[in-house]
Parts: sequence; structure tokens; C-alpha cells
Amino acid sequence: MILMPSLYEPCGLSQMIAMRYGCVPVAHAVGGLKDSIITEPETKQTGFLFYNPTTSDFTTCLETALKIYQSKDQWKTIQLNGMKTDFSWSRSAKKYANIYNELLKKNK
Repeated sequence: MILMPSLYEPCGLSQMIAMRYGCVPVAHAVGGLKDSIITEPETKQTGFLFYNPTTSDFTTCLETALKIYQSKDQWKTIQLNGMKTDFSWSRSAKKYANIYNELLKKNK
């Protein structure tokens, strides 16, 4: 696990690198962490997020992750989901191109 109780995180590369190598993030749901860590649906989960930046919420989230860790199959699924996540620029560029194309269609 990589523990990321950041108060702010404009992008967040650490969790992306960690997931690529099978390290599961436990992070505060802020900025790029919230954007890149999937918690729902369970079948696509890549990590764990907590929403209030308090010690108790962080501890609760970590305890949840540790419980899931006991289920080796479920934990392996989370690891593999993270390892398969595509954070490449080509993926992002396609999303931007689609948005721009949709905007152009609306303005015609």
C-alpha cells in the first residue's frame, strides 16, 4: 500500500506509479488522487479513498483496506486493476479531442 493523506494534490503521480507496480493507494479524495483512484464499482476498484481529512477517517479507510487485504483474491483484483489502468497522454488526448468535437457539433 501507499498511504497518501494529502490535503491537496493537483495531479498526483505517486499513486499512478504505485498502481503500475501493484501497490494499492489509500488516499484522501482530493485533486488528482480523486480523479485517478477508482473505488466503485468493486470490480474496477484500484484503491481506497477517504473524504474528510481527519485522522479518524484516514484510519477507518486504512482499516477497510487491511480487511480487504485478507481476501487474497479480492486484493489481487485491485492490484491488477491498478496495473492495467492507462494514464497515458494518448488516452487523455483522445478524451479532449472527443470533447472538442462534441462542442464543434453543438456550434454548427
